[in-house]
Amino acid sequence: MTHTYNIRKTIHDPSTGLITKINFSMVTEEGGENYIQKYEFDLTGSPSDPGFIPFNDLTQSDIEGFIDTYLNKSTIESENSASLATQIESSIYTEDLPPNLQ
Repeated sequence: MTHTYNIRKTIHDPSTGLITKINFSMVTEEGGENYIQKYEFDLTGSPSDPGFIPFNDLTQSDIEGFIDTYLNKSTIESENSASLATQIESSIYTEDLPPNLQ
C-alpha cells in the first residue's frame, strides 16, 4: 500500500512564521483502490524553540515530520490501511467480465 500526504492548509502567524494548525488528507492506495481520510491538528511551540523552521522555509518533508510528531504516521497509515481493506472486502461489485465474452 502507498500513502500520500496532501497538505491542504496551514494556519500561521506571518510575523513569526509559526504554524499553529495543519489540515491535510492522506490517500491510501492499493491495486487501484483508494481510501482518503482528512485530518487537522494544532501545533504548539515558539520561534525561539531549537530547530524552529520559518514558514517560508518549510518543505513537504518538514510538514510530514510535524504530522509524525503530533499524530504518529505509522498509526494513521495503519488505520487507513485497515479502512481500505474493510472497504475492499465489503464491496459488492467486481470488475470481472462474464466468462462467455470473447
